[in-house]
Amino acid sequence: MKFNIKTVLPIALIAVHSGKALSQTGAYYSSDETPVQTGQGFYQSEFADNAIAGDSFGAGDSFGAGDSFGAGDSNSSRPDDYEPFPRDERNPETGGYIHHGVLYIERDRHYTGEFEEYMRVCVKSSFRDIIGSYSYYDQGAYRGKYIAKGSYLPNLVNGPGYGYIALNLNKEYDTAKEEMILHGYAGGKYEFEGYTFFNNRNQGALRAYYKGADMYDAEGCESTLGLRY
Repeated sequence: MKFNIKTVLPIALIAVHSGKALSQTGAYYSSDETPVQTGQGFYQSEFADNAIAGDSFGAGDSFGAGDSFGAGDSNSSRPDDYEPFPRDERNPETGGYIHHGVLYIERDRHYTGEFEEYMRVCVKSSFRDIIGSYSYYDQGAYRGKYIAKGSYLPNLVNGPGYGYIALNLNKEYDTAKEEMILHGYAGGKYEFEGYTFFNNRNQGALRAYYKGADMYDAEGCESTLGLRY
């Protein structure tokens, strides 16, 4: 029997995250990789419980920090000046809990191991809540604007470095939304790795890192998402 890696790998990732066997996971997908159960109910039921309860994806399994898919691959690494994504700590500049920064996201569209720059998402975060908008780079590269809304969910078993970000992007002239899941990897080359869905179809693997207030200014985020002060 022949397997299409573009189909099998995304489904396998879902299976690992949800703690289900691959045969069980198939019930969630049609042949075109479309979740049978879509929207927030699908993501929250299959991912939120695992993120809080502690699943096996990221801490030490085969998709973790040391294999060709995970955070330890040899293609490239995040820059030295990255910053950890803020969780529940105070902002040292303001003393409050609202943080300003940019998520730098790369995508491997066809699961070949070759990642390309995808988005630079301006974000404001406070505890578990995240709002976002396009950067000047995104507006030029994609000739459009978008807004984003999401949350950070901690993993209470494996620790704060293994939570995940769920982020929805709505574009200005498109009714379909993009839904991203980014799982945290403490100590990996990339702080987050995951995948993205557009119009409920799998659109590739993601990896991401975060930079703070300086890049929020440099990427034009004060104009698109609001001032820091």
